[in-house]
Amino acid sequence: MKLHCPRLRAVTQLAFRTLFSLIFLAAGAKHLLAPDAIVGRLVEAPGAALVSALASPKLLVVLSGAVLLLGGLALLTGTLTRWAAVALFAVLVPITLTVQVGAAEGMGPLFKNVALLGGLLHWAVEGGGAFSVDAWLSTHPRLRLPLVGAVGVLTVALALPALAARPPAPGASARRGADATERVLFLVQQPPQLKAALATGQQSLAGRGFPAREVEVLVCGPAITSLLAGDVMEARLAEAKQAGIRVVACGLTLTEKGIAPDKLSPSVEVVENGLVEALQRQAEGFRSVEL
Repeated sequence: MKLHCPRLRAVTQLAFRTLFSLIFLAAGAKHLLAPDAIVGRLVEAPGAALVSALASPKLLVVLSGAVLLLGGLALLTGTLTRWAAVALFAVLVPITLTVQVGAAEGMGPLFKNVALLGGLLHWAVEGGGAFSVDAWLSTHPRLRLPLVGAVGVLTVALALPALAARPPAPGASARRGADATERVLFLVQQPPQLKAALATGQQSLAGRGFPAREVEVLVCGPAITSLLAGDVMEARLAEAKQAGIRVVACGLTLTEKGIAPDKLSPSVEVVENGLVEALQRQAEGFRSVEL
């Protein structure tokens, strides 16, 4: 039986558009509020080399975050819906190709993005529907141009903090790493996060992304098993230590897991209490990033 009810169709469009926008709002907010965590994932992505060749990973993360957030707001309100869908589509395609294709997480995130691309195509063609700002603007066409200008100004305002974080000039990486005053502590709890923290730390010490003169990685929780001698991460731990990263294991977690300290990689140090260690480092002026 085929239902033909314009009002029902308008209501379902509103529900679909509202619920669909939430994933872009959440992703955009995370890109802007916690860019370092996203950068850590980006530098470990299958297409990381291509991303780094284009621009600073942090710049790309913040710019894409601005588009995701504004695009999500536009979908939520039905404002310039078709243009918002096209902009989100343009951002989502490179993210999918560089981060999701061939990712260790499997096919789930890839097909999630494929589904989102299908939804964006729908809104690019369909428009905002009856219950939308677009529908209201159709009766107030003179306000459309000022609204487009306001969206452009807002996009620039969100992106301005990232515009200063340009890639270093050729030959400047070593100098920036030596002159950096920041000290960074990564708090790692899950095994996949350790790899990202080590890679980001090495980049920081080399003066790329967020330059730092000192980097420590504090490991607690399930990630502690990645520090065992003979684990697949042992070579990475040795490489990180050689680069100047101090990797520390929480003694309380070792006791809880029944792991003897001598079972850990020789590249790892042990502290009695990871929480106390983190507090001490923060008191000493370290910037802490919890993954």
